[in-house]
Amino acid sequence: MHFVGILKEVDGTSYASAHEESCRALADAATRGGLGRIVYLSIVGSHPDSPNSCLASKGRAEQILLAAKVPVCVLRVPMVLGPGDFASWSLRKQARSQLVALVLFEAFVAARIALRLWLLASQLELQSSARP
Repeated sequence: MHFVGILKEVDGTSYASAHEESCRALADAATRGGLGRIVYLSIVGSHPDSPNSCLASKGRAEQILLAAKVPVCVLRVPMVLGPGDFASWSLRKQARSQLVALVLFEAFVAARIALRLWLLASQLELQSSARP
């Protein structure tokens, strides 16, 4: 499993080195070592052509691994947080400033999406059971 990644570049650490170079090294080592599978933790929105530098780098990293000779499973998650990282600090700062409306809005949107998926599944089930 490959969990390496950064959400913000700092002096001495670039998106390319954290995402792409680490994936290139992993793909080479996995091929030489006969590894059976690579599981790569990526992020939602990753695409090599993304205007967001981080997402573009993650997209290129995915392509590097998917081109390897070892089978790869790419898992895209919304965000990965760790102790002391920039994203955790930023979210904690927002929470302390009482920006609760954002969380409530996101929960509302998630509930609407879940309801739409449930309705779609129900319609498909009805269509399926109505067939002769």
